[in-house]
Amino acid sequence: MELFALLVQALYAIAWPAVVLVVLHYVRKPLADLLPLLVRLKYKDFELDFSRRLEEAEAEAVALPPPTPQALAAPPGESLFALAKVSPRAAILEAWIRVEHAAAEALSRRGLSPPPSRQIHSPMELIKLLEREDIIDSQLLPLFHDLRGLRNSAAHAHRFAPPPEAAEDYVRLALRLEESLRNA
Repeated sequence: MELFALLVQALYAIAWPAVVLVVLHYVRKPLADLLPLLVRLKYKDFELDFSRRLEEAEAEAVALPPPTPQALAAPPGESLFALAKVSPRAAILEAWIRVEHAAAEALSRRGLSPPPSRQIHSPMELIKLLEREDIIDSQLLPLFHDLRGLRNSAAHAHRFAPPPEAAEDYVRLALRLEESLRNA
């Protein structure tokens, strides 16, 4: 009887970690898809926040030429920087809209606008079309994805409140990507 009790106890000790591992295995993809939506995640010494993700996007923007002074000083650019001081979330969303418009214009300049029956409904579809048609090169794709993920945080995270400086950095990167798409 004692042997049976020890065996049950050993199986219980092994079973619950195995169940946890199996569950984590099946939910790892949905959890990974949620990471771009995070504004801030902190667990002990691990921290992931908007500013850190923005720094990664800035590192990827090295391939882009610096924005021209005209792009930064033009009324839309000026207003985005002013908006970033008042409402960082709104500035990020507006900057992303400008990137989407520049991407759509790049498609139409090449005569590649989608037929009316198949309009582009998501940024991911837009990115895939830009990539498939070689309008955006492989160096800019990670930046495009990062800016899209950061924009998703701004659009969908309930308590999203990056500092105005982070929003200004996002606007600066978005203007660089927009200018690159307008020149593509």
